[in-house]
Amino acid sequence: MSTTLYGALAKGMHIKPKLVALDHASALKLLIESARDNELLIDPSRQISIRVNKESFKVLESNKVEVDHDLLEQALNNILDNAGKYSYPNSVIDIQGGLTARTRRFHISVVNVGLPIKSNEVQHCIVRGWRGDTVKHVTGEGSGIGLWIVDNIMRSHGGELRIVPTTPSGRTEIKLIFPSQT
Repeated sequence: MSTTLYGALAKGMHIKPKLVALDHASALKLLIESARDNELLIDPSRQISIRVNKESFKVLESNKVEVDHDLLEQALNNILDNAGKYSYPNSVIDIQGGLTARTRRFHISVVNVGLPIKSNEVQHCIVRGWRGDTVKHVTGEGSGIGLWIVDNIMRSHGGELRIVPTTPSGRTEIKLIFPSQT
């Protein structure tokens, strides 16, 4: 899917999501499968695991959220791929769900400890082909299109990709924020 999606976006085409309800069970199934698949792609010698906080997704039992499951899977895989590549060895990547504090919109967050994203780099992360200086110098991996694709996916849903700069404790958070449902 990613090649087709990239080709369409590179030609300036808009994504048209096929929205269906995201319930608690289907969300957990998708997240657990994405976590498991991405764990298999990480070099085992780095000992990085991916953990899904299942309890945090119970908000879907009482909140309506509509997504395109295929596009959500692509967005998650892009984010988890980055987290796997840029996390420090012997660390855990956490996937959490919840509602945003002020607007009460549903979000999925991926939190890792690894190569930092500085506050002055956040707006550049969604630019097609951009890669941070730290990443370029430390690893040759990546092409700089993953978060660009995720941003387009989230905008097609009427949602938002939020990149939280790395905290002093080394944690970086990427959030997929979905529109409020009535």
